[in-house]
Amino acid sequence: MDLLAKTFQGLWHAVKSKEVAPGIVFLEDQSKRLEIISESVLNTSRSIQVVGSEQYIGSQGQTLFLPVKIDIFSSVELNQKLYLNLTLLSSVAIRKQMVNRWEKDSPIMERMRFLQTMGILNQELDQLFNGFYSFQEEIFNKLKFELKLSV
Repeated sequence: MDLLAKTFQGLWHAVKSKEVAPGIVFLEDQSKRLEIISESVLNTSRSIQVVGSEQYIGSQGQTLFLPVKIDIFSSVELNQKLYLNLTLLSSVAIRKQMVNRWEKDSPIMERMRFLQTMGILNQELDQLFNGFYSFQEEIFNKLKFELKLSV
């Protein structure tokens, strides 16, 4: 299992956890900010809706599906950065029209196709935001540490 697959597996484990972590961040407290960021990335006046999901991270049409809560880190700031990272990736996927192309695929195959496109999404984000690579690298390095992953 590669790093990204382990990361998503760890994220879902943390999302489904019933314990209240000290750095927990709820989507309902972040959704307006994330909608504005997504609209900015998409350069659109069309309304983007951020919806909490316990099963899916991604987008469909003008809707972003993000975890209801993130509590992987004990730091609120890092959990907020993880929300921001997921929002940026999903928004660029919409911008590049890399969503909903394989309607008959299973959820696992959809996730695998998304992971295969991560390089394209990251390259686009690097062009849009100077320092995005460092921003994402910080999150992934801390995720590896928190989830005790080896690469």
